[in-house]
Amino acid sequence: MAVPKKKRIDDKKARGILLLFALLYSLVSIVNHLMMRTYALDLGVYTHALWQYAHGQWADCSIFAWPVDNQNLLHDHFDLYVVLFSPSVAIFGEYTLLIIQIVAVLLGGWGIYRLIGSYDRKGKLPIIAMMSYLSFFGIWHALAFDYHSNVVAANLLPWFFLSLKNKRYGWGAVLVVLLCISKETTALWIVFVAVALMFDYHRDKVAMRWLTVYAVFSLVYFVLIAMVVMPSMGGVSLGFWRYDYMGDSMGSMASFLLTHPLQALRFFFTNFTGDADYDRLKLEFWLCCAFSGMALCVFKPNYLLMMVPPVLMKMMSRDSGFWGVGFHYNVELAPVLVIGGFLVLCRWKQKGYGNIVGILSVLFLVSILSVSVYSTNHPVTNIRRDNVCLYSRDHYRQKQFDRQYARQLLDMIPEDASVSAAAPFVPHLALRQNITLFPVMAYMSDYMLVFKDHWSYYDDTREEFQKVITDTVRYEVVDTDGTLYLIKQR
Repeated sequence: MAVPKKKRIDDKKARGILLLFALLYSLVSIVNHLMMRTYALDLGVYTHALWQYAHGQWADCSIFAWPVDNQNLLHDHFDLYVVLFSPSVAIFGEYTLLIIQIVAVLLGGWGIYRLIGSYDRKGKLPIIAMMSYLSFFGIWHALAFDYHSNVVAANLLPWFFLSLKNKRYGWGAVLVVLLCISKETTALWIVFVAVALMFDYHRDKVAMRWLTVYAVFSLVYFVLIAMVVMPSMGGVSLGFWRYDYMGDSMGSMASFLLTHPLQALRFFFTNFTGDADYDRLKLEFWLCCAFSGMALCVFKPNYLLMMVPPVLMKMMSRDSGFWGVGFHYNVELAPVLVIGGFLVLCRWKQKGYGNIVGILSVLFLVSILSVSVYSTNHPVTNIRRDNVCLYSRDHYRQKQFDRQYARQLLDMIPEDASVSAAAPFVPHLALRQNITLFPVMAYMSDYMLVFKDHWSYYDDTREEFQKVITDTVRYEVVDTDGTLYLIKQR
């Protein structure tokens, strides 16, 4: 059957838009890496895991865990994507995960185009929806902050919705498995997604059976991994401290939520840290969501149900860095809010409000773009502006140290040497057997690449740096410009 001419033209436009965003995303993500604004957590950790898996080893937490106890990285997050992607490290090296993440977002955008196109075959909504998705604030901030497998997983969701729409339930099952293995918490998210979709497919008995299978599988996977497999590796996730006020296990967290529902609901909107500096973070987040599709999703409330797990994990964290519009903590909301909003518009168009829908769709896109511009400039949330503002001159330079000199120091380190390095240099040194974030196990490393004034995850970094510099018996400064120090153990 011949493809209609308009469809061919729209497909060409969509591909052109994808190429444009591929360039823009590269200017964010790849440029950050070139400018040494990617860090040990998390790009360095996962790039090192790629190397370990590619060499037939279990990935561990040695980069950031002190002392090193060979703790399996799957204990921190049960992420099997890095295992699947590991062979590609031989081709793309230290850029592997950044490239995969960009490609995943572009495929997610194409999935949005295909999905909305299945509801609006002759209009402009599919292209506008794709542009809205690719411009979503959660996408931009995720790409500006290293690599995370939940970003890749979130971009499979449009294809999962499309498989249901086309009654391709086998492909839907494959996608559910792929979604679940990205991270243990993603499986819980898919439970809510499947249940929410039952409201759309309640008259389709076959779809309801499959959605039940998807929900049950995801729930069993979550319980098995989060409450059995991960604890057997040595306890709960290393990030569990953010929720430890609810208990010391996933079971106790669930018990807290069930027995304190009003308190949990209050945490969605209030600052419970006692620090007034964080008072407006949650309000800013909700306003950005409202202007990025949530206001339209009120007319399709089952899609709001899909927001519960990712927003719950954001808002109930003791770490206020989760609450705002930055980093990768909002990426799951992108497909939910954009798809939900445009399905509302498609429904209104089918009811004969085509002219109004056309105006609303453009306003939707403009609103999403406005939120993204706001959130990348001077939001209340503390963001790394140089990382995300691709239209800023500062984005294309490294202001904290001499980047060219840093590259020279990196080239002076032998490929088989063990290294302890400051956070910005770990991703560039991750393709080796032994690499840690200074000062973790620095005394056992052949080389140290230290940036003395750089913020660190560890409070004693400066003290350790002073010990190394003054211990001329054990250590030798190979080269320095007064800011960066390459140090060799004698």
